[in-house]
Amino acid sequence: MFSRAFSKIGLLLAILAAVFMTACGGGSGNMGNPTPIHMQISAPSTYGPVRVEIFGGYPPFHIRTNSSLIQLPEKSDSRVVYGFLYPCTEDGVGAVTVWDDLRGSPYYGVTATFETIGIPYEPSALTVTAGPGNCTTGSSGDYEQICAGSQGVANLQLNPNDPRNENQWVRFSVVLGDFEIRDVNAGTWGASATMITDLNRGAEVAIRVRPDAQTQVARIRAELESGGFLEASFIIIGAQFRMLPTSASWTSTGTTCPSRTASFSLFGGTPPYTVQTTLGSLSASSVAASGGSVVLTVAVCGSGELTARDAVGNEARAAISYTASTSTEPEPEPPVPAVTITAMGSWGTSSATGRVSCALGAVFNFTVAGGVPPYVGAYVSPIGSTTETLTGPVGQITFTAAPATASTNFTVYAVDSEGRMGTRVIYCQ
Repeated sequence: MFSRAFSKIGLLLAILAAVFMTACGGGSGNMGNPTPIHMQISAPSTYGPVRVEIFGGYPPFHIRTNSSLIQLPEKSDSRVVYGFLYPCTEDGVGAVTVWDDLRGSPYYGVTATFETIGIPYEPSALTVTAGPGNCTTGSSGDYEQICAGSQGVANLQLNPNDPRNENQWVRFSVVLGDFEIRDVNAGTWGASATMITDLNRGAEVAIRVRPDAQTQVARIRAELESGGFLEASFIIIGAQFRMLPTSASWTSTGTTCPSRTASFSLFGGTPPYTVQTTLGSLSASSVAASGGSVVLTVAVCGSGELTARDAVGNEARAAISYTASTSTEPEPEPPVPAVTITAMGSWGTSSATGRVSCALGAVFNFTVAGGVPPYVGAYVSPIGSTTETLTGPVGQITFTAAPATASTNFTVYAVDSEGRMGTRVIYCQ
């Protein structure tokens, strides 16, 4: 009786043991009891390749990070996984969590951390400065002035906190204007010059304006090896005394001539200047320095002339004309043009091959026109990856982080003083 009972108990224990081994994988012959997972992470403190080696557990492994700046595959059949750490602007702690199918959830996985050192963000800038002995000092509004036959310097300053900006190739080139460039120390004057950024993450070239250059707006560009470019404008002051524009005219759609205004700027010659008009009124009768301006207001129909004289008697003239229509219809208010954003350089296209790099530090320049100035701001959507600046009609978008998702479109908005909005899209890779 007892032997029969023990026989039944033995059979029951054998069945339970078989069930237990199957549930834990013991009966498969290749998994056994689950072993603890641990890992070793090799990662830089600022940016660069990341290596994760996984011990224990059973492939495939599931991987999760605490930041989009730590790029690792979400799943791996290998115990050695490679990825990349992208730079951020503040110090922090990176975390990597790994689990396998037996554990079934990151809550039962293991997490390893490592410290990261942020790279403080400072916007890049390209500036033009007139050299010593220039015929004028100061600037005209936001633009530096360099006189015909004189020299200056174009200085590019990248984020000095980012080590990637050291020893980067930069190609400077003439975009617009009668000037040449070269290395500040030596070299041949020409339309372009290639430099390498120094320990301070900067580079510069010398500028030489041709002696016979007339007064004009000039522009220089700096193209970065890492992608993107910056541009800076300046004003070339010709030796000849000039007034710009050289004329102003309006045509009324009614029988009267409502008030209209035009701005005239004076360049070159020998300041100070005196200004007078035979039609309308002026905001001032004199201009102290080259690049200064006066505003003409005309509220009557007719024709006349604006005359400016420099200190030694040189004259510059502008024709003025305001014509009324024979129509009896009242003069309508002139339509307000739409706010438009014009890209300075390529912002890409929607095609797969036409997209542009929006890596950390990429810069996109633009100008705003239309609407009713002043322009109150520039904004980008989606938010969080860029900083925006808008000084008068000139703006700049700088990427402070690479887009988290490939082929992302960023919409740039510019708003005028009455709330009108213009948009343009940056097509990122």
